[in-house]
Amino acid sequence: MKKELGILILFCSSLFLICGLYVKSIYKEKQMKRNIKIFIIHAKKYVERKAYMEKILRSRPFIYEFIEDGDAETLSENVISTYFTDKEVEKGVRMKEPKMLSCTLKHFLAYEKILAENLTGALILEDDAILSKNFDGIFPRTIMEYESTCLSENIIISYEDTRLRFVPRSQRTKGKYLYLGDRDRMTGAYFINQQAARMILNEVKTNKCHLPIDLYHRYLLNGGKLKYLWCQPTIASQGSHTGKFCSTLSNAGGWKTKISWQCKLLYKKLLYNLR
Repeated sequence: MKKELGILILFCSSLFLICGLYVKSIYKEKQMKRNIKIFIIHAKKYVERKAYMEKILRSRPFIYEFIEDGDAETLSENVISTYFTDKEVEKGVRMKEPKMLSCTLKHFLAYEKILAENLTGALILEDDAILSKNFDGIFPRTIMEYESTCLSENIIISYEDTRLRFVPRSQRTKGKYLYLGDRDRMTGAYFINQQAARMILNEVKTNKCHLPIDLYHRYLLNGGKLKYLWCQPTIASQGSHTGKFCSTLSNAGGWKTKISWQCKLLYKKLLYNLR
């Protein structure tokens, strides 16, 4: 009888401990969502995109802010010369397109806010971001993983599937979400820590920017100045690539884009699952 009672007490104690750890984990995830600020890259004239972003974020426990300064129509030569150089970029293209300059500038303005508000980091979303159904469950776990492994480095965590780059199945580990990436995955949805934001702004101040923001990240990654992590599975997409929105930089969009995107996405996911 005493033996059975001891087993029962041990079982109840273990169950209580497990429940306590689970509740603590859930509480930590909720607190983390409240502490992570979101900056949304947005051009004022796209009112439907702002309404869309407010709709998907309103029910989530995040603090968010739209970066509306720096619209293409308002860019002055003084602002452009402060952040950008006239140096040629890839394929002979110069950073002259106002929309391209504006988009890149808004990312820099978000980084400036991270430093001004002394945030440990922030989630950056472009205003066509589509968050997957498992975003709320996976995102806080990626932040906890980042905090436990590489808190002191210049870090960007990519969450999107826009470039159709995924972690091969053979390299995935159960319970692990972050993997070292060798390239950028565009800039529709990513976390950047304060150290990386400061480094990028110092780089821009010293040498000026000569590339669109996604390619600029790749340039810094290749120069060994930035550590780029991929979230696996991806938990965000860019609506201008999936066909939900027309691109602000081109006329892409509509049902043809939707079908093309889904075919490419399914093919690439299958490919990476076989590797």
